[in-house]
Amino acid sequence: MPSPFKTIMMRVISKLIVFNGTQLLVLKKKSSVTKYSLLGGGVKKRESPVEAVIRESREEGDLDIGNYKLQLFKANIYIEKKEVYVIYYYIVNAVKKYKLLEPHKFESLDWVELNFALPKLKKRDRNIIIDYINEFKKK
Repeated sequence: MPSPFKTIMMRVISKLIVFNGTQLLVLKKKSSVTKYSLLGGGVKKRESPVEAVIRESREEGDLDIGNYKLQLFKANIYIEKKEVYVIYYYIVNAVKKYKLLEPHKFESLDWVELNFALPKLKKRDRNIIIDYINEFKKK
């Protein structure tokens, strides 16, 4: 007998937020309109979220963030269509060396002013960054 419950897929993702003063390190997507993305991606089996963000940052941007102090800011759950996303957001301050390693996916990897970058990020990523900025201002 078929199950009355629909199958729901769950994806675990780790993202990296890198600040340098009022700038954010973002990947510019290949698109006719300007869209940005944070470094990061899916967590593989037998990999922790922090291991995933270190690996993804290395694969996408040649960042060696293992030498920096990573701070887990938030883990959020989002539901879109038939998928549940658990997204871990890590923060690190200014990195010295970076280089776009996936030109087939992205146009560039660069520092962009927050005010310009925020509206061009996915809403869920934008909201996390705004939360972080608001929390930082309280301190």
